[in-house]
Amino acid sequence: MIEGVKIKLIDNPYLNEKGLIREDCKFKITIPEFKIENSKIPGRPEDKFETMLFLPVREGTQREGGLRKKRMLKIQL
Repeated sequence: MIEGVKIKLIDNPYLNEKGLIREDCKFKITIPEFKIENSKIPGRPEDKFETMLFLPVREGTQREGGLRKKRMLKIQL
């Protein structure tokens, strides 16, 4: 892992005063350069599930963890 490298992908209107993503904007993030639309990353036709920046709140969801909790994103370009 590369230490100390930071790239700002999210514009300020989506962030709160602490620099974290606002709850009301979590599922509205669009970044055309990475083909992210409404916080969803398009996959390949053979993919079995949809890739999202954040887990939707639903019954049975225990919690977010891993890369999402560390505010990291892993995508295949």
